[in-house]
Amino acid sequence: MDPLVTVSQGLSAGDLPAEVVERKGIGHPDTLADALAERMSVAYSRMCLDLYGAVLHHNLDKVYLRGGHARTDLGEHEMTEPAVLVIGGRVSTSFAGKVIAHKDLFEQVARNYLATVLPSFDAARWLRIEHSTTDRSRYPAWFHPGSLEDLPDIAAPTSSDTVAVTAWAPYSPAESLVLALERYLNQEGAGPRYPHLGQDVKLMACRRGSHVNVIANVAVHPGHATTADAYDEAIADLLSELEQVAAETCPDLGVSISVNTQAANPFGAKRHYLLGSGSCLEFGEEGFVGRGNGPSGLIAVQRPKSVEAVYGKNPVYHAGKVYTIYGEQIARQIHRQLEVAATVTIVAAHSRPLRRPSYVMIDTSGPADPQVISDIVTEVLDTTDHLSQAVHDGCLIPR
Repeated sequence: MDPLVTVSQGLSAGDLPAEVVERKGIGHPDTLADALAERMSVAYSRMCLDLYGAVLHHNLDKVYLRGGHARTDLGEHEMTEPAVLVIGGRVSTSFAGKVIAHKDLFEQVARNYLATVLPSFDAARWLRIEHSTTDRSRYPAWFHPGSLEDLPDIAAPTSSDTVAVTAWAPYSPAESLVLALERYLNQEGAGPRYPHLGQDVKLMACRRGSHVNVIANVAVHPGHATTADAYDEAIADLLSELEQVAAETCPDLGVSISVNTQAANPFGAKRHYLLGSGSCLEFGEEGFVGRGNGPSGLIAVQRPKSVEAVYGKNPVYHAGKVYTIYGEQIARQIHRQLEVAATVTIVAAHSRPLRRPSYVMIDTSGPADPQVISDIVTEVLDTTDHLSQAVHDGCLIPR
């Protein structure tokens, strides 16, 4: 067994007496920031591979969405101030002396994605884009390579930082429930199931034993909710559908669902959750990369976690991003092969060979052969094509 692989046994999240799981929906400003950062990185990487044969240095993980403003009430919606997308980070702006037209690419990615996930959000009128990326480095060629020889990470990829990341498999029933409910409404980022419901969904599940209480916040379009009765009817219909999804997803759990508990808010104007654009961006809410769901798609309180925000990071050598892919693959493979739940922690030192992290720690929910686990770890580290998964498959794009 590899001395750098440590195996222990403990309870998985689904075995604990209580569990809390949250998901910020695909239209939440934080999730939008994550998705835009990752989609821009993927688009930039694909362009670089097509034009230059390699992914140029970039980190687009500093995306910020500043909310606009709208006048909203039952039957009324008027956008009065646009939202602002600030694209930050660092990006290579030239190759072999020729300028790279990255700004147009980023804007196209942003507008196309928002048109898909927020079809009621008129990005042409309601979105202003500001570019704040830089190409500064103490290494002159880092963001201005003269040739592929100025990209040392291609031949010898090393860890870009000292990092620790975690991953796990499989989802617990409560985690699966939260994902299923939100993805039912927003169809994994393919667009909303119902145009009269907003995409800025938030779900909070609290499991005690075999019973789960779920609080769902789902906006209604004011054009559909012209009266309080119409709003209440939309919520009642939605509740019925979500209860059916829950029953099909987790038949062994008792599930209680509440939708839009703000009906009891003492401030009357907050009692109806109304969004004309589909997202809280319309009334000042903000979104930042790394404040939303983790790579699992969840904010799972009982799970160990790192503080890595993988979205928009360089897919070639950024250790936090690469080890997230490795960690998830190791956890899934252990679960498939040994039929135990697995939690994986990978630790790396700055500049260590990327495929040789400092430590890999595995925690399983039941007995498992340490040598088999070590062999799985070695195989994943040696053979995983993380660049293809991140860029070609878009495996980390929030969905």
